[in-house]
Amino acid sequence: MTLEFDGFQVIEAEEGTRGLQLAQTEEVGLVLLDLMLPGISGLEVCKRIKSDFRLRDTPVLLLSSSEDSNDIEASLQAGAVDYLMKPFKPPMLLQLIYKYIGGDWQKK
Repeated sequence: MTLEFDGFQVIEAEEGTRGLQLAQTEEVGLVLLDLMLPGISGLEVCKRIKSDFRLRDTPVLLLSSSEDSNDIEASLQAGAVDYLMKPFKPPMLLQLIYKYIGGDWQKK
């Protein structure tokens, strides 16, 4: 809801395989992934997005409640531009999104 209130069009998937399919078939400016997803993990979706020639420049932001430094490192190694720990406040999410797509979230 935070993203939609800020004017973003949001496409949602409830599991990793569907999320990857949507990233491949829809025009997306940024992908938000939970690290833990049913089907294939967010980490695996990120790796596949980054290995796809058409999508490799699409910023991927991974979200997780895991504080494990191995998860954070694996996410960045997979190609995620950032890793956001849950719970987080909506302004923090918006700030990161605007950081990677351009623009100023505070002027919205």
